[in-house]
Amino acid sequence: MSKGTAGLALALAAVLALGVQVEDLAVAPGPRSSVPDAAPAARADWIALSRKLAAPWPDIQLPSGRMPDPLREGDPGRYGDGMIGLALLQTGTRDRNRRLVRAGLRAVSYETRSLTVHYNTYPFRVWAVAAAYGVARRRLGHRSRAGEAMRRWAHWLQRQPSSWLWGPAYQNKVLAGALAVLEAQRTGLRSPIAGSVLGSAARARAVGLVNQTIPSMAGGSSAYVLSDPGPGPIAYHALSYAMYARAVRLLGRDASWRARRTLTRLARASWLSMAPDGSVAYWGRSQGQSWTLSAAAYGLAATARERGSPARSDRKYHALAARALRRLRAYGVGPRGGNIIPALGQDRRGGVRALDHYAHGPEYAGLALVFLNWAIPLLPADRAGGRIGADGPLEALLSGGSGRFATVRGGSVWFAARERASNLRYDFGPAAVQRLERGGWRDVIPYRPNDGNGYDSAGPVLRSAGDRGLPVGYATRVTRDGRVVVRGGFRWRSWLRKGVSFVIQPTSCGVEVAVYGRAGDRYEFSAFFRGNARPAIGERRARSGAQVAAFNLPIRSSSVARGYHSASDAWLTRGRFVVEARRDQWVSMELC
Repeated sequence: MSKGTAGLALALAAVLALGVQVEDLAVAPGPRSSVPDAAPAARADWIALSRKLAAPWPDIQLPSGRMPDPLREGDPGRYGDGMIGLALLQTGTRDRNRRLVRAGLRAVSYETRSLTVHYNTYPFRVWAVAAAYGVARRRLGHRSRAGEAMRRWAHWLQRQPSSWLWGPAYQNKVLAGALAVLEAQRTGLRSPIAGSVLGSAARARAVGLVNQTIPSMAGGSSAYVLSDPGPGPIAYHALSYAMYARAVRLLGRDASWRARRTLTRLARASWLSMAPDGSVAYWGRSQGQSWTLSAAAYGLAATARERGSPARSDRKYHALAARALRRLRAYGVGPRGGNIIPALGQDRRGGVRALDHYAHGPEYAGLALVFLNWAIPLLPADRAGGRIGADGPLEALLSGGSGRFATVRGGSVWFAARERASNLRYDFGPAAVQRLERGGWRDVIPYRPNDGNGYDSAGPVLRSAGDRGLPVGYATRVTRDGRVVVRGGFRWRSWLRKGVSFVIQPTSCGVEVAVYGRAGDRYEFSAFFRGNARPAIGERRARSGAQVAAFNLPIRSSSVARGYHSASDAWLTRGRFVVEARRDQWVSMELC
C-alpha cells in the first residue's frame, strides 16, 4: 500500500476513536503551497464570455419566438424560453445589441403564451418573466415593441399564483418561489387576485423565508451547504446560494442581519468545497453543469458587496468567483450554444446521454448566462488574481446526513470524498480527484457516470453469499495528515455488516480507498477509464492510457463494460475487480 501498513494502522486507530460526528470544518495550518496564483482576469473578460454565450441563440430561435432545445430535438423545455429570453435582454441592453434584444423580447413573450404553467417549474418561469419585465422597463420602456411585450407580460404576471412558496419543507423550488415573488413585486405591478405572486401575503412569506427560515437552518455553523434535503446534491448549493444572494439584494434594507451573515456562511462552504480548477458540482444530480459555475460566482460576488464585508474577504470571494468563471469559459461555445457539460464538447451523442433527463439547452444556458450577467457588475473592473482554499493545505468535512462529504488537499493532490453510497453519482469514496502537474490541475478520475439510478457503487462492495453490500458510513473524520477515516458498514436493503473501517487518503499520484476486511472477504472495486478502450489487466493493476488502478492484493477476477457516460467524459469504460482478504487486513485500490 502506498503509505504503508503503519500509516493505515494509525488510521484504524483514528476510526475506532470516532463517536457520533457532527459537522466539522477545519483548514489545516501550515505554510502555503508553492502553487502559483491563477491567471488574473478582469470584468472585460467576463463581458466577452457573456457575449459568446449569447451569440448563437438568435439563430436557434424559431419564427414563433420559441427557443427549441438544440440538444434534444422535439423535446419541449420547461422554462427555457423565459430564462434564455431574460439572458438575451440582459446582454443585449448592456451591449446595445438590437438583435439580442429582439430575440429576448420574442422568447419571453412565447413563455407567456399560456396563463397556465406547469406546477413543478412555475417559480422559475415567474422569476424569468418578472426579471425580464424589470430589464425592459428600465432600459427599453421608450420602445413600442418593448411596450407591447411588457403589457402582455404584465397580464400574465398578475395571474400567477405563489403556490410553491408555501411548501412545507425547504427545497430549491421553495427558494425559487420566494425569488419569483420578490422579482415580480419589484416590477411595481399590482394584482386583485388573492394568492398571486404580487400579493402582500406572498411577500411576507418570501421575506420570512429569507430573513428567518434559512438562517435558522444554517444554525451556528461557520460554513453551511444550502442544498435540497436527503443526499444534498452539491450542485444545488450553488443554485440556492445564487438565488439567496439575489433575494437578499432585492430586499435591500429589509434584509435582516441574520440573512447577511448566512451569506458569509454559504461563501465559507464554497471556499472549502471548490476544487482547484473551479469545479463546484462534482457529484450528484446536475453534475458538472455550466450554470453551477456562474451561480457560485454570482453568490460570491454578491456576498463581497454586502455592507460590512472586510476587504480581505472581498479578495477571497472574488478569487473564488474568478476561478469558477475560468472553468465556465473552458467549457466552450458551439453553434448549439455553450456546452452545458464538458462532455458535450467532446462528443454530442455521448454528452447528451450524460445529461440529466430534465436538462435542456435553453433553460440551462439561460441560467448560466443570467447568473453571469448578474455577477459581472459586482466583480472587479481591473485584473485581479487570488488564491482559493484548495490552493493550500485543506481538511474539511461539510454538510450532514446522507450528503456528508470531505475535501482534502495534501501535497499535489486534492480530492472530495462522500460518506455514503446509493448509486454511482451519489457514491461512497472519492467523487473527484485532481493532481497538480506542470503548473495545471488534471482530473485523475472522471466524474461518476450518469447511467441509471440503480443501487450501485464503485466500491469497496462486499460480496457475501450472493449479496452485494454497498459501503455506507455513519461517522467520519478528517485527520491532520489528510486521511478521511470512516466508521460504517455494508448495506443491501438492510445491514450486512457494521463496525467496518474505511480510509480514503491522498497518494503521490492520486487517491487510495481502503477497507479493513476479515479473512476470506471478497471485495469488488470499480474503476472508470476514459474512452472505449479495454484496459490492460495484470496481476495487481489495470491500466488504460494514463489511468491506473492498483491493488495491494492479487486480482481474483475482473470484467469490463463499455458505454458509460459522465459530465466530464462522453464515453467511459468500467472495469470491475474482485480481490480477497487472506487474513484480517487492509484491502485497497489506488487510483492514479
